[in-house]
Amino acid sequence: MNRSMLLRHHGDGPGRGDRADAQVLRERLGVLFARVHHVQHRYVHPKLEKMGLSRGQPPIIMKMDEGMHQHELAARVNLRPPTLTRILRHMEARGLVERRVDEDDQRSNRVYRTAAGRDAVASVRTVMAEEGREVFSVLTDDETRLLSGLLERVADRYESLVEARSE
Repeated sequence: MNRSMLLRHHGDGPGRGDRADAQVLRERLGVLFARVHHVQHRYVHPKLEKMGLSRGQPPIIMKMDEGMHQHELAARVNLRPPTLTRILRHMEARGLVERRVDEDDQRSNRVYRTAAGRDAVASVRTVMAEEGREVFSVLTDDETRLLSGLLERVADRYESLVEARSE
């Protein structure tokens, strides 16, 4: 849906002024983000499932550092520790990760990728690169750079709002 279609679709059309148009678009961005996220998930996830990765596993295996504490990983991927434990148990059963008791603190675990886990990371990167080429081919190089910069700013803003809320 292009800008004019978006405005017409929601009862606002030309003539309200650029400020009003911009406000309408700002109000719709959350809906558009949700739509993109939903469609992106429907597009990518079947490819990841064919590789044996279920929902929730790709971000974990991609964002973990070798030997990081399980509670640090939970915070990084924004999951409650019990939820992460359940997912890691499945990943461990599939041979993607290994959890080891921390030698310095017997109460916590460290998480490591196995050889199969490292292969999964490479496969996920390939899928994501293919997705980027396929989806963003509709944008010019300049539009791609602009969108990337704008999304970085929005992500940074979201992060600052989340941090401020948790203080």
